[in-house]
Parts: sequence; structure tokens; C-alpha cells
Amino acid sequence: MTFLAPMMLAGAAGVGIPLALHFFYRARYKPVPWAAMRFLKLSIEQTSRRLKFQERILLILRCLVCILIALAIARPASTGLSAGPSSGDSVDAIFLVDTSYSMGTQEGGQTRFDRARMAALKVLDRLPTASTVQIVGITDRPVVLGPKSPGNLDQARQIIRDLTPVSESSDLLPGFEEALAACDRGAVPNKEVYLFSDMQRLGWDRQTASLRDKAKLLRERAAIYMVRCGMAVPKNVAVIDVRAERGIPHTGTRTPFMVLIRNSGTEAVRDLTVTLEVDGRAFDKDSQSLPIIGAGETKAVTLTAKLDTAGWRTLSARVESDDLDADNRLDQMLSVRERTRVLVVDGAPNDRQPDRSSSYFLMHALRPVEEARWATYHIRPRSVKPNEASGALLTDVDVCILSNVALKPNDAGAARDSLPAEFVERLGTFVREGGALIIVSGPRVVGRSYNLLMGAETEIDLLPMPFGDVIKYGEEKPQHPAPDSIEVASFLGSFRDAPLNQIADVEVKELLAVDETKSKSGRVVMRSLDGKPLVLSRTVGSGEVIVLTTSLDTEWSDWPRRNTYVPFIQMSLAHLVQRSAAGYNRTAGSPLVWPQAESFRSYSLIRPDSEKVTIGKPQGGVGPDRLTLTYNDTARAGIYQFVSDDGQASAKFAVQPDLRESENLDSLSESQIDETLGFTPVHLTADGDLTKFSGDARSDHEWTIWVLLALFALTFGESIWAWVCGRAW
Repeated sequence: MTFLAPMMLAGAAGVGIPLALHFFYRARYKPVPWAAMRFLKLSIEQTSRRLKFQERILLILRCLVCILIALAIARPASTGLSAGPSSGDSVDAIFLVDTSYSMGTQEGGQTRFDRARMAALKVLDRLPTASTVQIVGITDRPVVLGPKSPGNLDQARQIIRDLTPVSESSDLLPGFEEALAACDRGAVPNKEVYLFSDMQRLGWDRQTASLRDKAKLLRERAAIYMVRCGMAVPKNVAVIDVRAERGIPHTGTRTPFMVLIRNSGTEAVRDLTVTLEVDGRAFDKDSQSLPIIGAGETKAVTLTAKLDTAGWRTLSARVESDDLDADNRLDQMLSVRERTRVLVVDGAPNDRQPDRSSSYFLMHALRPVEEARWATYHIRPRSVKPNEASGALLTDVDVCILSNVALKPNDAGAARDSLPAEFVERLGTFVREGGALIIVSGPRVVGRSYNLLMGAETEIDLLPMPFGDVIKYGEEKPQHPAPDSIEVASFLGSFRDAPLNQIADVEVKELLAVDETKSKSGRVVMRSLDGKPLVLSRTVGSGEVIVLTTSLDTEWSDWPRRNTYVPFIQMSLAHLVQRSAAGYNRTAGSPLVWPQAESFRSYSLIRPDSEKVTIGKPQGGVGPDRLTLTYNDTARAGIYQFVSDDGQASAKFAVQPDLRESENLDSLSESQIDETLGFTPVHLTADGDLTKFSGDARSDHEWTIWVLLALFALTFGESIWAWVCGRAW
């Protein structure tokens, strides 16, 4: 317990007044000779003990009255409200305002964030005289917004009015940590923390244990108010990805793109329109209606875009419309090419019967056009034998494919057809610098050798998982791919649906086993029906490695004769080639890094709201090739562009909303919040009589009213007792 006016406790010294009166006015006896006195002596002795007891009780009651008067004036309060010396009625208020983009949800004609703003202004207007306020915008990273002087409530009001949601996701732990720091910064001892939020489950569940610990520490320092600004689960669909449906985006054609739409609400959404445009050219955009998308469902919509010139293009996909607009648009930077260079190392070449070589079907799938057009086709593959492979061949290559390649001369009778050690070593650098590698299994792929030369224990370290022995199913009981094992958002997601789900008809006679228990950051992209990994992937540095555990010729499967063979090759190649765009497609809150900036130029950055920010010259390591431009304030989604001050250089980045925010839009109830925190804070609603409620709650922490009631009861009791003592018995 503490006191809001502890100096008033000095009034308790008034307890000495009844003591002084008691002893000063004690009855004084003067002996008077009287014969009859001896007859009264016996009666006085009998009643003196009772009179002394009554007087002592009366004295104690009067002393307690003085003490209670001092306590009432000192205004006792529970320790949860304040700590430290008193400062009268003033309050150090800390406003944690949830600025994650789910706060932009429309409810009843206004957004949740509008409700939060109005609620914050109401509380601000109700704060006692001489109070201070600190405003913190919270997502998964807190931002102290001001005011510069905590006592400037007018500036605080303007900050609240100017606040808007950003494109980041919820996490309450950093906000609570910042609230504790704000308690240390505040000069007023009476602390109150207000959380204005839609109480979305994501923010509470991401770091529950740490959040509970921080909340309990905060409770010891301040009164905590939970101001709910929304509850209903909205209708929401989001654009979660845009990717080339087949092949590599290149100049000269209209390219089909797959736009993935996700319904994260609890009910179906109808009559949607999905659009796709390039570089903001609205006149050339493609659109398609989506009649219905069920709750929790993800659907792919195919739209086309015309790519006139090579270079970086901006794709913008949009869906209309629902209750939450922030995730209805997704911008993506796309690298459009005139040609793509692929190096194929054929581990089992056959000059006499080319159609029996390991790369025969693969080379045709890379160029799925008549032979007369191969010279002008945008994919330019080159096939070499293992002993012809050299590190120099990787200099001008986008993707390298090892098809049934032996790493050692004695592997499966490879003899001279094994890969040179120099080439294997160069592969590690090639991938880490942004190149792509596809490893295709076959009879000459020996797991021991790959683990020894490319496994986790080597400096090269390219394998997603350790290789094992070959599993033989045979022609009588072949295994089949399982399209349902592919994630919707995977680059092979199209194989889940017709007609590409016919991949399940492929007969796999043999495949290479892998050890999933020793995965080195690898993931399984597709499995066989018996659960064995069929396609693996792993990011290594700036590049990626894909492993196919069966062959792409007819040795281990009949896949080359199936109509899903060419789409698989084209989609895998497109995915790998577009990896170079990963650095230019960022999630809100992630820094923008441009390594190609030139050291002798100064740069500025144009934000999505057209605001221009001066950046200056590139900074970084030794030499101009290692200098980079970096920009960190990317809380809002949209297109950011670095431009040199002389207009000679530029680079665009697409910042996308953090889609974790809208994966689950459920809000926690009051009882669930109490269970998560381990105690019960004050629960308010933004639409309620917030100012009165918060003021009453503030008063409820004081015990003054109870002390006054006790004082009244004690005074009344003292009066009755004084009357009893004054009666003649």
C-alpha cells in the first residue's frame, strides 16, 4: 500500500490531543473530613474499576478518530496504482496503440483504428491535471511516437489524430517491454498503461510465456487497462502470392501468372474481382471474377501480363473487396529476361543412342518447341559430359543441372564420367552467390559420395538432407507421387489441382532415400504416396538447391512420357531463375539493401507516399563492390525506389504486407486474456463510456472512501460510548 498524499500522515500526531486532555482534566480529589465518608468508601472501590475501563475505551476511540482523519487526508491506495513518492492526482499515462494492419478492419462504418483513436483521445481528455503521456505504436516492433515533452498533451492529441495503421503484424511482447521502459522514463509516480487493440490472437500467442512475465512486472508498476477496439471476425481475402504459372517470364509474349487468393475469415466471400497489371498500366490490366471462395480456402486465379522489355518490372495483383483492405494488394518486382542460360551435366551420355542418355528428355523439356526454333528460344541449355565440366562454365550460367552424375570415378561404373573436384568446389561458390543447382538422381548417384563431397560435414555443404541407399519398388508395384503433399504456396502448388494433379499417374520404380532426421535447413516439396521425399529444396546463401530423388530419364520412372514432365521442368526452372528477385521483394519491416549502388553517387529514396528521403552515399566494407545502400523504415507496403541525385541510377523494391497478420483474425475474449496474463486487468471497450469508467477505476484503487466510512462509524460509536460513560448509574 502507498499514499497519494503521505505528508498528511503527520496529522496522526493529533492523537496526542485526547491524551493530553485525558490527563489534564483527570479528576482531582481533595480530602474533606466527613463522618459518613466511611460508608461510601466501599461503594467507590466497587465502581472505580468499571469507570477506569470505560475511560480507557473512550480514550482509545478518540485516538483512533484522529488517526483515521490523518489516513483519509493522506489518501491510501493499492500499490498497483503507483510507486514511489506522491504527486497528487497527476498520472503518467502510457498509451500502447496497436498499429498492425488488422486494425484497419471495417466494423460498423468505421475502422478499428478509428475507434482506437477516439478512445485514446477520450482517455487523454480525462487525465487528471498535471498528468503526462507517452505514446507508443506497437506491432512486432515498438515505435516511441512522443510527445517530445510528456506533459504536452496538445502535441499528444495531434500525434493520435495523425496515426495510421502500418503493414506489419502483431506481437505484444515488444510493446510491453517498451511500456516498462516508459515507466522508468516517466517522472510521475502514478502509472497507467492503456492498450488500444483489437486483441488479435496472433499478438498474444507469438511469445506467450515471455509476455506473461513482462505483464506481471508491468502490473507491479502500473494500473493496466485493456481497451478493446474490435471483436467480430471480418470477411477477409488476401493476395498472398503472384508467380509465373509456366516457364520463365521473358519478352515478346503475354505471360500467364498464378495469383493466389486466401480467405482467412470464417465464412465464404462471394463476387470478388482479381486484377493484375504491370508497371501501373491500368489500360493493359487483366481481370477475372471469382464467384466464391470458402472459409479457410486458398484459390489460384490465372491472369496474363504483357512483358514488352527486359529488366525489372512491377507486378501488382489486387482483389476487390472485403472488410480489410490492407492485404488486398500485393506488389512484386519481376526480373524479365530475353534469355536464360542453363548448364546440364549429363552423367550418362550416350553418343550412339542419344535418346538413352540422362539428359535427352531433360534437354527437350527445357526447349519445348520444334527443333527449328531452338536457336531463338529464350531458354539456352548447354549439355556437357562430366569430364568436360569446369568451373569456368559456371561464370555465365543461371542454373546448373546435374543429371545422374557420379562424383567419384568408381561410383556405379562411372569410369571417366565423374565430376572433377574443381567443378564440385566451384559449385559451392556458384550457389552461395545466387546461382541455382538441380541434382537429379539416377544409377550413378551414390549417396556416400555425395554426402562425403557435398554433405553437411564439408565446406561445400549443398545437400538439403543426407543421401541414403536406393529404394527399389520394381515395375510390378511402382510408387507414385502424391500431389496432396505439395503445399499450396509452393512453386509446385499448381500440381495439386487438375490437370497437373495427373502427376499422380507417374510410375516410380526406384528412388534415392534421404535421412529427414538430419535435415540441414532442407524441406520436402513433394512426397510419394508412401511418404518418401520425392522433391527436396534448400536455400544456400543467396541461391537454392533442388534435389529430385528419382530420375528424369526412363531409368527409374516413366515420367518423361507423361504430360506433367515439361510443366515440372519449366516451373522448377522459373522458380530458381526468379530467386534473384527475392532481394527486391521484401516484407514490411524488413530493411532494403541495394548492393549495386555506385560509391561516387549520392542517393535519395522515394517512398510509396511519394515522400523523398535523402540517403547519401553508399556505406559498407572495403571497395566499391561491397558498398550498399540501406533503408530501414519500411513499415508500410508499396513500391520504394532508390534514385541517384543525378538521375543516372535507380532500383525499385516491392514491400509487401506481413501476411502473418491476416492468417488468423480471431480475437481473444476477456477471460482468455486474463488466462494468458495470469491476472485480471481492467477491461474497457472503445465504444463504451470510457472516460467515466477509467476515472472510476482510478478511484477504486484508493481506499479513502473506506477510511472515511470507518471514521464515520468510529465517530458514531465514540459518541454512543461517551453517552454511556456519562450516565449516572
